[in-house]
Amino acid sequence: MGNLIRFEFRKLYQARVFYIGAIILVGIILLMMGVQKLTELGLEGAGLSFSELDVEYDVDSDPGLLAGFAAYTGSGSGRTWLLSALSNMYVPIAFGVFIAVFFCGDFGNHTIRNVITKGYSRVEIFFAKYLVCLTASILYALLGFLTGFGFGTLFWKVGSFEVWPVFRLLAVQLVVIAAFNAFFCFFAALLQKTAGALIVAIAGPLALSMILMIIELIIAANGKEVNISAWWIGRFMTAISYIKAPVKDILRSLFGSLGYIAVFTAGGALVSRNREL
Repeated sequence: MGNLIRFEFRKLYQARVFYIGAIILVGIILLMMGVQKLTELGLEGAGLSFSELDVEYDVDSDPGLLAGFAAYTGSGSGRTWLLSALSNMYVPIAFGVFIAVFFCGDFGNHTIRNVITKGYSRVEIFFAKYLVCLTASILYALLGFLTGFGFGTLFWKVGSFEVWPVFRLLAVQLVVIAAFNAFFCFFAALLQKTAGALIVAIAGPLALSMILMIIELIIAANGKEVNISAWWIGRFMTAISYIKAPVKDILRSLFGSLGYIAVFTAGGALVSRNREL
């Protein structure tokens, strides 16, 4: 198993898609920053002041447009961008595209049979690829944090920095990223086709969010209030992307992500064991 994991890591370092995914991730974050900065400049030109954007808004007690705007977009400082860099709904696409191409590559060109002939089981192959993809996802997340903090500081300022609250949120965000990894690896193992896994990576998160919102609207039309979409992985990341995220949101994101990891990791191992190569 150790040799198999080392082999997968060697492939990772040589895979162009690994570096392309990193470029896409950084590009998405910088695009978000650019749009935000231009928006601020435009609003300031119209007479609206953003001099206090680094103030920590509480969206529950400050329901105004600018309060929510500053809380969720990560504007104003390197610290706030550090926390919100991965909260954009398009960021998971960079993770998913990499996993789809890297995980399914050996299945597409049938070189996976060479690994089987060396005595490795299908489950061992799944976990080797899973762990390498998880490592890459964590590296992507760290790159996103550094990009957000570095360019956020460059475009605005560092901002106030309380170590424990920031560390706690970033740690939970890494667990959310691990949940995304389990989700994408499951579908890659299930489909074993790069094209199908890419469709899931690109369209899946957006489609699921919309489906959950539609379900909520249907239920609400019948006089009941539910918040199913709050349990989607993407919503976990959004909920903990600002410094005053409520403890209940942090706990929901943490334990919900752990549940995703358990279900999709076990599911991926199961479908790998029962799937013919």
